[in-house]
Amino acid sequence: MTSLSVTLLGATPAFSVWSYALLFTLLVLFPLMAAQNMRVRNVELIPRISIYISSCAVLWALFVAAMLVLAVEKAPISTLGVRLSLDASETSAWVVGLLAFSLVIAWGAQELRTRSHIAVPPILARVLPETPREMLAFLAIVCPTAGITEEVLFRAFAITRLAALAGNEWSAAVVAAIAFAFGHTYQGLIGMASTALIGFGYSVSYLATGSLVPAIVAHILHNAISAFLFKFEPS
Repeated sequence: MTSLSVTLLGATPAFSVWSYALLFTLLVLFPLMAAQNMRVRNVELIPRISIYISSCAVLWALFVAAMLVLAVEKAPISTLGVRLSLDASETSAWVVGLLAFSLVIAWGAQELRTRSHIAVPPILARVLPETPREMLAFLAIVCPTAGITEEVLFRAFAITRLAALAGNEWSAAVVAAIAFAFGHTYQGLIGMASTALIGFGYSVSYLATGSLVPAIVAHILHNAISAFLFKFEPS
């Protein structure tokens, strides 16, 4: 297994204050904003496509901020592992493994809710599409947005900056996974726990290979398959 600090950051990584400002936004401000979504009333009246567009706009704004930070630090995006450093067979193997892992975790979370008669948060019931138009928007906008931006931000950017602070990439991966989970508070405790596990699983791929590509592809496919596989009805 290749060390993250050697593969992505160099032997003595150093980041600007802008890196840590964005890190604070990802670890603290973004989860707080996500928690506010739990307080939205009459969410069932909000069109799904409006939810999709607003959520994606926030993620792309944070992604652009990350790219600006890289520009200030004169670092290419490859320093975040966005590069084709694996051959096709290795990439495919990691994608299949990550996808199977994440779908099993998501299925287990859904089964736990059902068997324990745990109420599904109303906003979670509004996430997955129902009409053909919503499905098209979800597949064309939400899936690639979440797969690209969340992996770049909460896997690559967060882990590299946290690892520089903590001196250990695995501790950084745990903290990033927890922050990622708190960014999904609208899914309730079970959804947050499953999101943390899935996020950490994607981190394993990232740290083991030095490439973010398998996690991005698996994340996109996971969201796309979930649109057909799962249905959340408010309890």
